[in-house]
Amino acid sequence: MLYILNKTSEEALKQLKIIGADDDAKDVLLVTDAVFLATEANLKRFEGMEVENFYAAEDAVEARVMTAAGNVKIVDYDDMAEMLEDADKIIVL
Repeated sequence: MLYILNKTSEEALKQLKIIGADDDAKDVLLVTDAVFLATEANLKRFEGMEVENFYAAEDAVEARVMTAAGNVKIVDYDDMAEMLEDADKIIVL
């Protein structure tokens, strides 16, 4: 399942934890301001949520002049379109 986060709020993280509790395979795509969660320190907020893969929108990372953690894959629009096409379910938080 693909989860798209577009904000850094605690509420979105709580929703991800609740909604995705039973998911075996969980991918998280961070867009807009949610890319701030892609830092090493902020990724700790996802502990216990069984996230397999983290992705961050390239344009959002560049616009915020930041560096994502090493385990976060930076994706462009073509990559994101492919992710949306391949996902069995998508939830936007």
